[in-house]
Amino acid sequence: MTYIFVVGDSITYGAWDFERGGWVQRLRTFLDKKVEENPKENFFVVYNLGIDGHSTEDWVKVFEAEIETRMKIVKKYKEKAIIILALGANDALFVVDKKENNIPIDKFKANMKKLIALSKKFTENVICLGIPPCRASESVNYDDNNFVFSNEDIIKYNLALKSVTQDKKLPLIDIFLDIFYEVKKIKKFASFDGGHLTSEGHQKIFEIVKNYLSENELL
Repeated sequence: MTYIFVVGDSITYGAWDFERGGWVQRLRTFLDKKVEENPKENFFVVYNLGIDGHSTEDWVKVFEAEIETRMKIVKKYKEKAIIILALGANDALFVVDKKENNIPIDKFKANMKKLIALSKKFTENVICLGIPPCRASESVNYDDNNFVFSNEDIIKYNLALKSVTQDKKLPLIDIFLDIFYEVKKIKKFASFDGGHLTSEGHQKIFEIVKNYLSENELL
């Protein structure tokens, strides 16, 4: 048995994937089918812990309680667990009236280190997922124009995340640089509000994560 916990925000939750509920739901559907095809050999449970608007600051406060409750059955049967940390988009938001990012970059790095340490209390299989871009070559106003997404800030926070994962010797799936860098691709993957993903964007992240897990023999 393998239990997969995906910790994140509204993108993790699956916002604006009108077709299939987001990349985490797509991963669950894929693994559910594997269980159905061969239940004696395969058993997977996927927990979508995406909370709209949550930053790393929010998650530091609730992470242990959220995971520990769901981890009881994993501990009981001594099963394998994987935690995927898909955070940072809400940290990188620029708050216009405060003239600063929602969570300062140094605080973001400190929070990620805390979340990694907390994750390691439950499993050695901890993976970080990079922050996807917003609409290409534009700043995207959000929440009555007080929050602004920009790829410039997202790149800075992705680089900060990379430095944390390198320091902690953790894998990072860098979806921004590996997949979304071309302007035309970003436009296809950004949703109508510019800050979330289309169904195509969710499908691409699902494929990347699924392939990573398979290639590293975690499925």
